[in-house]
Amino acid sequence: MSPDPEPNAEAADAARRKRQRNWESVRICVLFGFFIAALWLLRSWGPVDRGVIQPFTNFVAAVSQWILAALGFDSTRNGTMVSMNDVSLNIMEECNGVPALLIYLAAVFAYSASVRQKAMGVLIGVPAIFLINEVRVISLFFARKYFSLHVFEALHVYVWQTIIILFSLLLWLYWAERFVRRAGPKAPAT
Repeated sequence: MSPDPEPNAEAADAARRKRQRNWESVRICVLFGFFIAALWLLRSWGPVDRGVIQPFTNFVAAVSQWILAALGFDSTRNGTMVSMNDVSLNIMEECNGVPALLIYLAAVFAYSASVRQKAMGVLIGVPAIFLINEVRVISLFFARKYFSLHVFEALHVYVWQTIIILFSLLLWLYWAERFVRRAGPKAPAT
């Protein structure tokens, strides 16, 4: 009796699909690295830094000062320096949410999705990361005002950095599941 050719064909087809998934994963990782490098170089380029990043950092500071004032605290702003009563914090470029945003955008751009799906990823990601970063900034004001410098530093450097990066990752996973995978068959890479 000869072996049934069907199981061999199924096994070959399963192996082919597995190789395709593996290569797709490698492609996404390589593209992610490319987009991280490209976005970081673009972000560091003088005209972009002066024309986009610095004004955005000032905007983050302005919104932070507005939120503090809306919460009833006497607050002022001078550039990126925001003061609330006896606490002043300088919103630096590393604290404006841009690093987390670049990671998120690189992941969206690298993933196999249509241009429309990627645009949706940008439209949900930019405001969401901005908002979580504002929560971070405001909470750091209260940490500095009501707790020790040690607690403030721990929250600033370790806790919130981790939260922002994890939030970006979870937001990307939400986008990939909700707007790409549920939308139907994989769209061709763009």
